[in-house]
Parts: sequence; C-alpha cells; structure tokens
Amino acid sequence: MRFFHKECNAIVVWVKTRNLKVAKVDCDGLTGSIIVSESEIEEMLRQSNELWGAALPYYLKVADTFTEGALSLSNATELVESGVEKASFLIAAYQDGGLITISNAQFEFQKQARAADWWRPESRSVRFLSRLQRLFRS
Repeated sequence: MRFFHKECNAIVVWVKTRNLKVAKVDCDGLTGSIIVSESEIEEMLRQSNELWGAALPYYLKVADTFTEGALSLSNATELVESGVEKASFLIAAYQDGGLITISNAQFEFQKQARAADWWRPESRSVRFLSRLQRLFRS
C-alpha cells in the first residue's frame, strides 16, 4: 500500500510513540544503512520540496528493530508490500514535494493521506540523470 503525504507530523508522532527505529538507506542498495533520528523524516519532507523532479539518493526504513544491510528501494518496496516485514514501512521523497509511505497494511497515520498506487520507485538511470541535472543547475 502506498500513500502520499504533504506533511509529516502524524508520521513522526507514530514513530516516536512506538519507539521505532529509522534507518537511512541508499536507493540503489549499494551501501549499508545507518540509524538516524526521526527528525530525518522532517528533513526528507523539506528536501522533497526542493527536488524539482529530481530524486533523493536515499529512502527511510522504519521498523521496531534495526537490521544491517540494504536493499534497493524497488526491492524493499516489494518486500514490505509482500507482508514479510509486517511491522515496518518505508518513506520515500516524492520528487514534486511530499512523502510516499509504503506498507503492507494501512497504519493510523496513513488514514488522512491520499492513496498513491500510481507511485513507482525510480530506476537507477533516472536517478543518475536527476543528479546530472542538479549538477548543471548549480
């Protein structure tokens, strides 16, 4: 299940009240994940409003425990939606501002969000082109 959020307060409260772990993960799954603060959710939302169609090179995985290693965003999306990791969800920046949350079931914080079944993880080549665009804009 995929949901589009224009604000993140409900997500942050959900994470804090359940003492969930937030990991920052490379979208291509090439480098290991690192534990970050839930404030990274707010930072991701802020950055999403400045992307202008480009993509962030990372996503966030939220779960009750932290596991080392990394999956690409595409593979992680499949795994989470399959229900193998029922207590976890993913957060990705939407390129035109906002956040996408990905889960196997609808959590309370997703009830006020819009369905985002139209969203798909970007391929590596699209992210590479996005990075080039940002480089040449500078």
